[in-house]
Amino acid sequence: MYDAIEASIFVVDVTEDGNFRYVAFNPAYEQWIGIRSEYLKGKTPEQVFSPTDAVVVRRHYTDCVYCGKTISYEECLRRQGSPSWWLTTLTPQQDSNGRIYRLIGTSTNINKQKQAEAELFQQLGIQIGMTIQHTQLDHQVHCQSADLESKQQIANERAIRKASSLRLMTRKGSAPRKSQARLHQVTQAQARELEKLNSLKNEFLNTLSHELRTPITSISLAAQTLEAVLKQEGIFSQEHPRITQLFAILHCELDREIKLINDLLTLAHLDAQTTPPIMDTINLKTWIPSIVGLFEERIRNSRQHVYILTTGELPLLTTDISDLERILIELLTNACKYTPAGEMIIVSAYGTANMIELSVSNSGVEIASAEQAQIFDAFYRIPNNDPWQHRGTGLGLALVQKLVKRLGASIQVESAAGQTTFTVKFPGGTEKNGDDCSSRERVVFLADTPTKSS
Repeated sequence: MYDAIEASIFVVDVTEDGNFRYVAFNPAYEQWIGIRSEYLKGKTPEQVFSPTDAVVVRRHYTDCVYCGKTISYEECLRRQGSPSWWLTTLTPQQDSNGRIYRLIGTSTNINKQKQAEAELFQQLGIQIGMTIQHTQLDHQVHCQSADLESKQQIANERAIRKASSLRLMTRKGSAPRKSQARLHQVTQAQARELEKLNSLKNEFLNTLSHELRTPITSISLAAQTLEAVLKQEGIFSQEHPRITQLFAILHCELDREIKLINDLLTLAHLDAQTTPPIMDTINLKTWIPSIVGLFEERIRNSRQHVYILTTGELPLLTTDISDLERILIELLTNACKYTPAGEMIIVSAYGTANMIELSVSNSGVEIASAEQAQIFDAFYRIPNNDPWQHRGTGLGLALVQKLVKRLGASIQVESAAGQTTFTVKFPGGTEKNGDDCSSRERVVFLADTPTKSS
């Protein structure tokens, strides 16, 4: 565990009256303490160490005698003007009557390890402080984005009103050509301003995401390193549940921040349309269970039930598989998050004459009609009584909508009678498939392995 250097060995006699007197030291201990062995013989801890250190040393000696077995501990002692950290092991010696008459001690200097730990804790403290700052930035991003969206909406409404006025005046013949030209210029200027605002928003989010990625990665690495050190020290265990709980919170918040950054970058790339989709053909009947299987443990732990329903002759789908996977994962993540225990999650895929539909439904939860129009807006989160129960980035459904549009598909949400369904519709399908309920197959995940039933 510690770097091996020459150990300091010392022998302490336990007197009849319970006092401790030094007997001998090896050269390494003499060098550290700065006193020759012959001058230390017969001295008590109070005659060798400072009053503060002597109290600590005597307490450890007393603990060893009281326990009657070998003990190990870390201690910081000051000698020759500077503090020094030691890992000490005390072994008691008993006489024929069972009385402990002597202690044999071995001390190894661990200054380098303690210095490294101190630097690690300092770095972690700095990184946690940065995490708090980034959380505040997260809130600022939300506010800035909402402000930009509001400005865009106002600019849109103004442009629409101006265009409507221009068309009305043109139809009535009451607008001189100069007025028409001026209104056209105003409309064009507002359109350019709207485009500029949208560009600034995307640039702001993209830049912020890149700036946050490096420090968040450093925080994650520091947390993992500290956790490994604590596990080596035996501190990270069931005996210290508070530490385990704090690290669980830290990792959870880091994962949330990393997802926020990745979602922001993905949104920026989708808005910029930097790369076209890579189209491939897949069989949804075999592909869907592989994605649902990723959530099987989470669903089982939440005591939910998941079903996969498909038609008997579901046509092949040509799409970007990575985009489709992201869509289904986001929809399943939301379903798992909000579905109460004992309720159902259903993933369906059906083919009709000119359409292939992929839907994710969950029971036990409803989205109010007033909220349905806003759930695809970036950073929008449905209000609930406990805002800490279901925390997210507010970008998942916004990403889904953009990815669906990128694939040339459409998405809609229906929520009523205690059930919410998101349906993605892809152009395609064949006449013979229809929507025959009798040809549907069902896959039910209830335990470790799925079972099929027709």
